Amino acid sequence: MFWAQGYEQTSITGLEKAMGINRFSIYDSFGDKKGLFLACIEAYGQEVSERQTACLLNPSGAEGIRKFFATLLPPKSRQTNPGCLVMNSLVELSGQDRDIDVAITANLQFVESRMYTAVHAALKAGDFISGRSARAIARQQLSVTQSVLAFSKMRHGTPIAKAAISGFFSSLTTSETTGH
Repeated sequence: MFWAQGYEQTSITGLEKAMGINRFSIYDSFGDKKGLFLACIEAYGQEVSERQTACLLNPSGAEGIRKFFATLLPPKSRQTNPGCLVMNSLVELSGQDRDIDVAITANLQFVESRMYTAVHAALKAGDFISGRSARAIARQQLSVTQSVLAFSKMRHGTPIAKAAISGFFSSLTTSETTGH
């Protein structure tokens, strides 16, 4: 429900119905709605973010990064796309609650660390040519990723998302960098 509706639009009553438990069980297990939300962000990181970024490590480097970006674009057959829980929450809640900011930041740092590993491998292999550090490029990739996730929620956003991905790779390839 948090993923589909957002934090503010999700009620305890709705959570009771969706989870098939009463509010006292929610309060007993999680303390409150925010506690449940933080547990959801953590579980999302352990399950979805872990799985989604695994391709960055095998194979590592440019090929892993290409595979990663391919996983972000929804299939044409999908009518709706909820996007990414972390990205949605970042947009909705950033700066409003310290604990939520910490949870979102932890997830983004995990993803960035995997991106760094792949970018470092791509630079070492000569797949990417850049005067920037692997950390700076990984942060650029994280930014492009969030853009892709946002635009892929829109029915007509896929061409924009694909252009962002293409621009990321173009900025790092030898042909674009050296002018060949």
